[in-house]
Amino acid sequence: MKEFQDYNILWDQIEVSPSVQIKVGIKRKNYPLTRQFTSKKNQIYFVNQFIELKGTWNNLPGFGSLLSLELTNIFHSSIRLARLVFPADNGLDDFLKDFDPANISFLRNGYQSWSTTRSYRIKDKPLRSWLVYVSLTSSNMANLPSNTAGNISSEMYSVITDISKDESFLVGQAPPFNQFFYVRLILNEKKMDKSHFEFVHDFGRKMILPGETLHLDGIVMAKGETIELQRKYFSYLKEASHITIPEKNIKGWSTWYYYYNK
Repeated sequence: MKEFQDYNILWDQIEVSPSVQIKVGIKRKNYPLTRQFTSKKNQIYFVNQFIELKGTWNNLPGFGSLLSLELTNIFHSSIRLARLVFPADNGLDDFLKDFDPANISFLRNGYQSWSTTRSYRIKDKPLRSWLVYVSLTSSNMANLPSNTAGNISSEMYSVITDISKDESFLVGQAPPFNQFFYVRLILNEKKMDKSHFEFVHDFGRKMILPGETLHLDGIVMAKGETIELQRKYFSYLKEASHITIPEKNIKGWSTWYYYYNK
Protein backbone atom coordinates (compact mmCIF):
# COMPACT_ATOMS: atom_id res chain seq x y z
CA MET A 1 0.00 0.00 0.00
CA LYS A 2 1.33 3.39 -0.92
CA GLU A 3 1.86 5.96 1.80
CA PHE A 4 -1.33 7.77 2.76
CA GLN A 5 -1.50 11.44 1.89
CA ASP A 6 -3.74 13.68 3.93
CA TYR A 7 -5.90 16.13 1.98
CA ASN A 8 -8.06 18.37 4.12
CA ILE A 9 -11.06 19.83 2.36
CA LEU A 10 -10.63 23.60 2.43
CA TRP A 11 -13.62 25.56 3.70
CA ASP A 12 -13.63 28.00 0.81
CA GLN A 13 -13.85 25.11 -1.67
CA ILE A 14 -17.41 24.38 -0.61
CA GLU A 15 -20.03 26.50 -2.38
CA VAL A 16 -23.36 25.14 -1.18
CA SER A 17 -26.92 26.35 -1.71
CA PRO A 18 -28.99 24.51 0.90
CA SER A 19 -32.75 24.24 0.94
CA VAL A 20 -35.22 22.85 3.45
CA GLN A 21 -38.14 20.62 2.54
CA ILE A 22 -41.17 21.12 4.79
CA LYS A 23 -44.27 18.97 4.96
CA VAL A 24 -47.34 21.12 4.25
CA GLY A 25 -50.54 19.08 4.31
CA ILE A 26 -49.92 16.04 2.12
CA LYS A 27 -47.24 17.77 0.05
CA ARG A 28 -43.54 18.40 0.62
CA LYS A 29 -42.49 21.92 -0.37
CA ASN A 30 -38.96 23.12 -1.00
CA TYR A 31 -37.73 26.44 0.44
CA PRO A 32 -34.24 27.72 -0.49
CA LEU A 33 -32.03 29.29 2.16
CA THR A 34 -30.12 32.54 1.65
CA ARG A 35 -26.50 32.87 2.72
CA GLN A 36 -25.68 35.59 5.25
CA PHE A 37 -22.41 37.32 6.11
CA THR A 38 -20.28 35.77 8.88
CA SER A 39 -17.29 37.37 10.58
CA LYS A 40 -15.31 34.10 10.64
CA LYS A 41 -14.15 32.24 7.56
CA ASN A 42 -14.93 28.81 8.98
CA GLN A 43 -18.57 29.64 9.76
CA ILE A 44 -21.63 29.52 7.52
CA TYR A 45 -25.04 31.04 8.15
CA PHE A 46 -28.23 30.61 6.10
CA VAL A 47 -31.79 31.73 6.72
CA ASN A 48 -35.30 31.80 5.22
CA GLN A 49 -38.74 32.57 6.64
CA PHE A 50 -38.89 29.22 8.44
CA ILE A 51 -35.45 28.25 9.68
CA GLU A 52 -32.00 29.51 10.60
CA LEU A 53 -29.07 27.26 9.76
CA LYS A 54 -25.63 27.72 11.31
CA GLY A 55 -22.48 25.71 10.59
CA THR A 56 -18.83 25.57 11.62
CA TRP A 57 -15.95 23.93 9.77
CA ASN A 58 -13.17 22.30 11.80
CA ASN A 59 -10.15 20.20 10.88
CA LEU A 60 -10.06 16.60 12.08
CA PRO A 61 -6.39 16.02 13.06
CA GLY A 62 -4.65 13.87 10.46
CA PHE A 63 -7.83 13.11 8.57
CA GLY A 64 -10.12 15.69 6.96
CA SER A 65 -12.74 18.32 7.76
CA LEU A 66 -15.98 18.29 9.77
CA LEU A 67 -18.97 20.54 9.17
CA SER A 68 -21.06 20.86 12.37
CA LEU A 69 -24.62 22.15 11.90
CA GLU A 70 -27.56 23.38 13.94
CA LEU A 71 -31.03 24.26 12.69
CA THR A 72 -33.53 26.53 14.48
CA ASN A 73 -37.24 27.05 13.84
CA ILE A 74 -37.69 30.85 13.59
CA PHE A 75 -41.30 30.60 12.34
CA HIS A 76 -44.23 31.68 14.54
CA SER A 77 -45.62 28.14 14.69
CA SER A 78 -44.45 24.54 14.59
CA ILE A 79 -43.14 23.14 11.31
CA ARG A 80 -42.81 19.57 10.11
CA LEU A 81 -39.31 19.00 8.72
CA ALA A 82 -38.84 16.56 5.87
CA ARG A 83 -35.28 17.13 4.63
CA LEU A 84 -32.34 19.50 4.57
CA VAL A 85 -30.55 19.30 1.22
CA PHE A 86 -27.00 20.57 0.67
CA PRO A 87 -26.16 20.63 -3.04
CA ALA A 88 -22.58 21.56 -3.91
CA ASP A 89 -23.44 23.64 -6.95
CA ASN A 90 -19.94 24.49 -8.12
CA GLY A 91 -19.47 21.13 -9.78
CA LEU A 92 -16.75 18.65 -8.87
CA ASP A 93 -13.72 20.56 -10.10
CA ASP A 94 -12.48 21.59 -6.66
CA PHE A 95 -12.79 18.05 -5.30
CA LEU A 96 -12.02 15.83 -8.27
CA LYS A 97 -10.20 18.15 -10.65
CA ASP A 98 -7.57 15.53 -11.55
CA PHE A 99 -10.06 12.68 -11.96
CA ASP A 100 -10.96 11.25 -15.37
CA PRO A 101 -14.78 10.81 -15.46
CA ALA A 102 -14.35 7.43 -17.13
CA ASN A 103 -12.40 6.23 -14.08
CA ILE A 104 -14.78 7.47 -11.38
CA SER A 105 -16.28 4.84 -9.10
CA PHE A 106 -18.98 5.58 -6.50
CA LEU A 107 -19.49 3.34 -3.46
CA ARG A 108 -23.16 2.83 -2.57
CA ASN A 109 -23.52 1.86 1.07
CA GLY A 110 -26.73 -0.06 1.71
CA TYR A 111 -29.58 0.77 4.08
CA GLN A 112 -29.45 -2.58 5.90
CA SER A 113 -28.04 -6.09 5.53
CA TRP A 114 -30.30 -7.00 2.59
CA SER A 115 -29.63 -3.79 0.66
CA THR A 116 -27.38 -3.59 -2.36
CA THR A 117 -23.89 -2.41 -1.43
CA ARG A 118 -21.47 -2.07 -4.33
CA SER A 119 -19.52 0.38 -6.47
CA TYR A 120 -20.94 2.01 -9.58
CA ARG A 121 -19.37 3.59 -12.64
CA ILE A 122 -20.86 6.57 -14.48
CA LYS A 123 -22.67 4.43 -17.07
CA ASP A 124 -24.08 1.95 -14.53
CA LYS A 125 -27.75 2.09 -13.55
CA PRO A 126 -28.58 1.62 -9.84
CA LEU A 127 -31.51 -0.73 -10.48
CA ARG A 128 -34.75 -0.59 -8.52
CA SER A 129 -36.93 -3.67 -8.25
CA TRP A 130 -40.33 -3.46 -9.96
CA LEU A 131 -41.67 -5.64 -7.15
CA VAL A 132 -42.71 -3.23 -4.40
CA TYR A 133 -42.39 -5.80 -1.62
CA VAL A 134 -38.75 -6.41 -2.58
CA SER A 135 -38.01 -2.70 -2.11
CA LEU A 136 -39.93 -2.74 1.17
CA THR A 137 -37.72 -5.49 2.56
CA SER A 138 -34.38 -4.46 1.09
CA SER A 139 -34.26 -0.68 0.61
CA ASN A 140 -34.85 2.65 2.27
CA MET A 141 -38.15 3.69 0.67
CA ALA A 142 -37.14 7.35 1.13
CA ASN A 143 -33.90 6.84 -0.80
CA LEU A 144 -34.58 4.25 -3.50
CA PRO A 145 -32.12 3.51 -6.34
CA SER A 146 -32.65 5.95 -9.20
CA ASN A 147 -32.78 3.51 -12.16
CA THR A 148 -30.77 6.22 -13.95
CA ALA A 149 -27.12 6.08 -15.03
CA GLY A 150 -25.01 8.74 -13.31
CA ASN A 151 -27.55 9.36 -10.54
CA ILE A 152 -26.32 7.42 -7.54
CA SER A 153 -27.09 7.61 -3.83
CA SER A 154 -25.63 6.06 -0.70
CA GLU A 155 -26.62 5.72 2.95
CA MET A 156 -24.46 7.25 5.72
CA TYR A 157 -21.26 7.59 3.69
CA SER A 158 -19.71 7.17 0.27
CA VAL A 159 -16.28 6.99 -1.30
CA ILE A 160 -15.80 8.44 -4.78
CA THR A 161 -12.66 6.90 -6.26
CA ASP A 162 -10.36 7.51 -9.22
CA ILE A 163 -9.60 3.84 -9.88
CA SER A 164 -6.63 4.68 -12.09
CA LYS A 165 -4.85 6.36 -9.15
CA ASP A 166 -6.53 4.73 -6.12
CA GLU A 167 -7.28 8.18 -4.76
CA SER A 168 -10.65 8.96 -3.24
CA PHE A 169 -12.97 11.62 -1.87
CA LEU A 170 -15.00 10.54 1.17
CA VAL A 171 -18.22 12.11 2.46
CA GLY A 172 -19.70 10.66 5.62
CA GLN A 173 -22.07 11.16 8.52
CA ALA A 174 -20.70 11.96 11.96
CA PRO A 175 -22.13 10.73 15.30
CA PRO A 176 -24.55 10.64 17.10
CA PHE A 177 -26.60 9.46 14.06
CA ASN A 178 -29.85 11.20 14.95
CA GLN A 179 -30.95 11.64 11.32
CA PHE A 180 -30.85 9.55 8.18
CA PHE A 181 -28.05 10.88 5.97
CA TYR A 182 -27.68 10.35 2.22
CA VAL A 183 -24.85 11.15 -0.17
CA ARG A 184 -25.89 11.66 -3.78
CA LEU A 185 -23.69 12.04 -6.83
CA ILE A 186 -25.22 13.39 -10.04
CA LEU A 187 -22.72 12.95 -12.86
CA ASN A 188 -22.74 14.39 -16.36
CA GLU A 189 -19.96 12.69 -18.32
CA LYS A 190 -19.95 15.32 -21.07
CA LYS A 191 -20.24 18.37 -18.78
CA MET A 192 -18.41 17.70 -15.53
CA ASP A 193 -19.02 21.28 -14.41
CA LYS A 194 -22.72 20.36 -14.30
CA SER A 195 -22.04 17.40 -12.03
CA HIS A 196 -22.53 17.85 -8.32
CA PHE A 197 -22.96 16.28 -4.90
CA GLU A 198 -25.97 16.45 -2.63
CA PHE A 199 -25.79 15.83 1.12
CA VAL A 200 -29.21 15.13 2.61
CA HIS A 201 -30.39 15.05 6.23
CA ASP A 202 -33.73 13.23 6.36
CA PHE A 203 -35.84 14.06 9.43
CA GLY A 204 -38.82 11.86 8.59
CA ARG A 205 -41.33 14.75 8.96
CA LYS A 206 -40.14 15.64 12.45
CA MET A 207 -42.22 18.34 14.17
CA ILE A 208 -40.18 21.16 15.74
CA LEU A 209 -41.61 23.91 17.92
CA PRO A 210 -41.06 27.67 17.47
CA GLY A 211 -37.59 28.53 18.77
CA GLU A 212 -36.53 24.88 18.97
CA THR A 213 -32.98 24.06 17.83
CA LEU A 214 -31.80 20.75 16.41
CA HIS A 215 -28.13 19.82 16.53
CA LEU A 216 -27.57 17.92 13.30
CA ASP A 217 -25.17 15.08 12.63
CA GLY A 218 -21.99 16.56 11.20
CA ILE A 219 -20.65 16.01 7.69
CA VAL A 220 -17.14 14.59 7.33
CA MET A 221 -15.13 15.24 4.15
CA ALA A 222 -11.63 14.06 3.29
CA LYS A 223 -9.41 13.06 0.38
CA GLY A 224 -6.72 10.42 0.24
CA GLU A 225 -5.80 6.80 -0.55
CA THR A 226 -8.93 4.68 -0.79
CA ILE A 227 -8.51 1.99 1.88
CA GLU A 228 -6.65 4.16 4.38
CA LEU A 229 -9.28 6.87 4.02
CA GLN A 230 -12.04 4.45 5.05
CA ARG A 231 -9.94 3.12 7.94
CA LYS A 232 -9.46 6.64 9.24
CA TYR A 233 -13.17 7.43 8.87
CA PHE A 234 -14.29 4.38 10.85
CA SER A 235 -11.56 4.95 13.44
CA TYR A 236 -12.95 8.46 13.86
CA LEU A 237 -16.49 7.06 14.30
CA LYS A 238 -15.22 4.56 16.88
CA GLU A 239 -13.49 7.26 18.93
CA ALA A 240 -16.27 9.84 18.59
CA SER A 241 -18.92 7.28 19.61
CA HIS A 242 -16.79 5.86 22.45
CA ILE A 243 -17.14 2.33 21.12
CA THR A 244 -15.17 -0.47 22.76
CA ILE A 245 -14.58 -3.49 20.53
CA PRO A 246 -14.52 -6.80 22.47
CA GLU A 247 -11.33 -8.85 22.22
CA LYS A 248 -13.32 -11.97 21.27
CA ASN A 249 -16.35 -12.36 19.04
CA ILE A 250 -19.62 -12.52 20.94
CA LYS A 251 -21.39 -15.88 20.58
CA GLY A 252 -25.04 -16.56 21.24
CA TRP A 253 -28.28 -18.17 20.15
CA SER A 254 -30.38 -16.52 17.45
CA THR A 255 -33.93 -17.38 16.40
CA TRP A 256 -33.09 -16.41 12.82
CA TYR A 257 -30.21 -18.82 12.41
CA TYR A 258 -31.81 -21.57 14.52
CA TYR A 259 -35.16 -21.66 12.68
CA TYR A 260 -34.01 -20.06 9.38
CA ASN A 261 -35.71 -22.29 6.73
CA LYS A 262 -37.88 -24.26 9.13
